[in-house]
Amino acid sequence: DRTVLLFWCAAQFVVLTGRWLNHFHYRTKKYQRNTKEWKKRFLAGIIFSAFIWGMVPILFFPENLPLHQSFLIIIIAGMTAGSVSSLASIRYGSYIFLTIVLFPLIVILMMQQGSIYSILAFTVFLYWILLCIVAKHAHENVTEALQMRILHEKALSDLELSEEKFEMIFKEAPVGIYYYNKDLIVIDTNNEMLQILGIERNQMIGLDLKKLPDQQTRKAIDAALNGEKGYYEGSYESMIRKYHLWITVRTSPLYDIMRNIIGGVAIVTDITNQVIAQKKIEHHAFYDVLTDLPNRILLKDRLEQAFVHFQRYGDIVAVIFLDLDNFKNINDSFGHQIGDELLIEVSKRLQRICRKTDTASRLGGDEFVVLLTDLGEKPRAAAKKAETVADKIHKILSLPLELDTKEAIIINSSIGVALSSDKIHNADALLKMADMAMYQAKREGKHTTRFYLE
Repeated sequence: DRTVLLFWCAAQFVVLTGRWLNHFHYRTKKYQRNTKEWKKRFLAGIIFSAFIWGMVPILFFPENLPLHQSFLIIIIAGMTAGSVSSLASIRYGSYIFLTIVLFPLIVILMMQQGSIYSILAFTVFLYWILLCIVAKHAHENVTEALQMRILHEKALSDLELSEEKFEMIFKEAPVGIYYYNKDLIVIDTNNEMLQILGIERNQMIGLDLKKLPDQQTRKAIDAALNGEKGYYEGSYESMIRKYHLWITVRTSPLYDIMRNIIGGVAIVTDITNQVIAQKKIEHHAFYDVLTDLPNRILLKDRLEQAFVHFQRYGDIVAVIFLDLDNFKNINDSFGHQIGDELLIEVSKRLQRICRKTDTASRLGGDEFVVLLTDLGEKPRAAAKKAETVADKIHKILSLPLELDTKEAIIINSSIGVALSSDKIHNADALLKMADMAMYQAKREGKHTTRFYLE
């Protein structure tokens, strides 16, 4: 609804304008009010912004559009992750913002039909917990940084910067710091930098930065020698311990008393945990949590791409829809843990018979789909290839499963197959036809394969 979107944008603009004016007044007239009043104004801006963003999933969460839903979730996840650092000065301000923004999304996901949405809701809830923990640490880091800044400004105002205090701040800083001269030789470093790289002090002091195998930070390091501030964010491999890290590097020039550049200082932050956590969130959005197979969202995306390729070039696509026979009885007899182990083993067997161009996915429960591409342009030949794969599935799944039970479990499956054709207009219809063929196989005695016949 464009009207709703316009109202939302207008509300966002009003809130942002109000917060900017509040920031402007604080910069120009901060001594006209006490700290508590400025703090209340800041919190009010946080709450209003949070309610604006919290309305996004309520107003704009699209029905039956998985890709759009995923895009919306990623946008909200990225925005909340970015808010942690900007709101780190007030810890409970971060908690309030994260709760108001993410919990409506969790509720909306729980209201959707399908187990994948429940999994996504739970994943977002875990993401909320993670961000709250990160916000706590960010607040502590900001507090320590502010304390360091206060000490530095006090020393400048008194023109008596204590060498002992400076050395203490340098050594105990919660980020890695090292100094280097114009020849790119490291002349000093702090303990946090040594911990990040996992090396000893004698291995760091005197290190020639020009000879490092990983030169991805070199551009930022050279920038300081040119009188500029450098920045790098990305992967990095420690030369000595071969640690693979994700870091941010900020560099600045060092001057002598005559303002001549004599080297540079680099401030390094280890963001490996944050990057891993973000990648896990993104992975869980497109892969099944139990089997790590592509989930319904990713399957539909690949199926739509394959179907578009078929419409353009004529390469036939086959959807093999399989449902495990009598899985509920096995689950009830042996318990959910054995049932989960069985599903994991089924996924492994499906992957073993799939080509690199195929996609084995789990829709949920005991339903799996194998997407076959590159089957050629001849329907009969494509059907024969699909039938061969279906036979392989029957054969490999019927092998005894050695699980944590007294006797081996034998599982069979009912398979439905649908092939793309000019009479099928979209990927969803193709998936539905394979589902219908699978139910026909169920009705005709199970442990068999049926093709959808138009």
